[in-house]
Amino acid sequence: MKQFLIKLLNFPTTLCIKLYPRINRMILKAHGVVFGKNIQIPGKVLWLIRGARITIGDNFYLSSGNGVNPIASNL
Repeated sequence: MKQFLIKLLNFPTTLCIKLYPRINRMILKAHGVVFGKNIQIPGKVLWLIRGARITIGDNFYLSSGNGVNPIASNL
């Protein structure tokens, strides 16, 4: 029962980890961003500058989201 509760409480986090990379790729494509292979953005893409030309190379990783910055808080 305890394991089930832990999995249930972690479900939103697990869902975000699996969905955000796919959603972020769709957001980037919709804004005309050109990106290479194996990009990983597990957190939310909160903003993009309209009209800017952005090119992201292969094997790009962007750590984004609440609590990911060990130096400063994200308040």
